[in-house]
Amino acid sequence: MTRLVVVSDSHGNPAALRRAIASVPDANAVFFLGDGIRDLLQVREEFPGLRFYPVAGNCDFQRSYPTEGLVPFEGRLIFYTHGHLYGVALGPEQLQLTGENRGADIVLFGHTHRPLIVPGERDWPAALNPGSCSRPRGPEGPTFAVLTLEKGQPPRMEIRRLREGGSQ
Repeated sequence: MTRLVVVSDSHGNPAALRRAIASVPDANAVFFLGDGIRDLLQVREEFPGLRFYPVAGNCDFQRSYPTEGLVPFEGRLIFYTHGHLYGVALGPEQLQLTGENRGADIVLFGHTHRPLIVPGERDWPAALNPGSCSRPRGPEGPTFAVLTLEKGQPPRMEIRRLREGGSQ
């Protein structure tokens, strides 16, 4: 079993990013989906046992970070990106189509600051947006996600609310 923290859009709030990651002590890796690369650089050394998969968002100006990635976990292929290059403000369909074309089972994205879970259907990959850990645009408040993968089982996608000063 693999447990993944999925977080996005910290926008200058490394404390929120830190709390999200720390709230999942059994995590194996962290996907950071952009707009806060500087925040990630501040906190990642505090979690030496975790592997990080960061991408740059439309507000990140560090050119050394990719805008997308593709990585396998537990027999599943994950396509991850910030989302701004795939029109996710209008919905995840274009991103899901791209993920399908790349053989992905799951697509991860941010950018909208609104959490979203779309189960996979037929050949379309599941889609997961963790929302924003510091600047939410919905009634949920600050959020992040936990993705649990186990071979032979459907992925478990969970949106968690990040409480101020607490873990979740």
